[in-house]
Amino acid sequence: MQASGGWIDLMVSAVIATRNRPDDTRRLMLSLSRLGTVLKEIVIVDASDIPFVLEREQAGMASRVRTEVVLSAPSLSHQRNLGIQRAAEPFILLCDDDLEFPENYLEVLLTMMEEHPTVHVATGLCYERSPNGTWETSLPSAKLKNMMWSWFFQLGLWKSVERTVVSSGAQTLEGMFRHTFETYYQKVGNSLSKGGWPLVTQITSEPFTSEIFTLGGALFRTAWLKRNLFDEALDPHGIGDNYDVCLAVAREHPVTVVPRLAVRHYRSPAGRLAPIIVQQRRTYALHYFLHKHGKWNRTRAFWFAWSVFGQILYALMKGRFSSAWMTSKTLLRIVIGRNPLFATVRTTSSHRAE
Repeated sequence: MQASGGWIDLMVSAVIATRNRPDDTRRLMLSLSRLGTVLKEIVIVDASDIPFVLEREQAGMASRVRTEVVLSAPSLSHQRNLGIQRAAEPFILLCDDDLEFPENYLEVLLTMMEEHPTVHVATGLCYERSPNGTWETSLPSAKLKNMMWSWFFQLGLWKSVERTVVSSGAQTLEGMFRHTFETYYQKVGNSLSKGGWPLVTQITSEPFTSEIFTLGGALFRTAWLKRNLFDEALDPHGIGDNYDVCLAVAREHPVTVVPRLAVRHYRSPAGRLAPIIVQQRRTYALHYFLHKHGKWNRTRAFWFAWSVFGQILYALMKGRFSSAWMTSKTLLRIVIGRNPLFATVRTTSSHRAE
């Protein structure tokens, strides 16, 4: 794993944006300590009510790895950008604070990125703890109803769709429908639906690419990331920030996912928003970034509105009336040109002009 310029070309800075999760951050620090000598720097950008303090174990690690704690106002995108701007090594490992990495994580990703110089972003596959305590993939197999609903309303689908092989004599009506939708999703690949939502369905055992993917444990080439910082127009929780960066990098090479690298995601409850709020802000963010990256036109506008209508209908079918009402208001604001993210950009631009 030695580049032409030597090992120094493969050194890594870890950037952690955190707020009020000291136990999660300490667990992450312990995980980082096991990633080997290529990790040379850790930048913790902390927006906690009580500032994060390195304990003895982390302080000892800091003697081997440059470690800096930077205080910041609470804003995920801004915190990440502060850490990115301070990072000094050729690669940046962007860390959500509630992750745990396998020990060979950096070794595998760096080797792959060294062999493929056009890859700017690579990551492993997240696993989350199930109610029975086992770790399960965050991309389970799609059921037929998942595929049919997502296709009809051109919504996103974050589930594995595999081609099933059934002999013609044993083919059932359900099997015929499943085969049709499996073929469709295989054809469109890990891309965007007509409504603009992420499709992440073609999950293989070998590395694969995806136009949109999660970035909480991704390894970036520092030079590329410093040219493509996170958009600070987003809300303080940074909901939908991956849309922006993924669409930017996809112009050159989509995010590469190495599924054999299992990253544990503990999904810390601290600071999490209610799902109804997350969905609203994710919808605003997708609409905003589709515009920003030139992926918005009249056809997409129709399918986007149709997809959000599908979300409203689903909420009504489940008896989630408050969710249906909020999603309806979100769609209306977008249709009449009142997406608040655009207002944030206009306000920021006018302040800079002054």
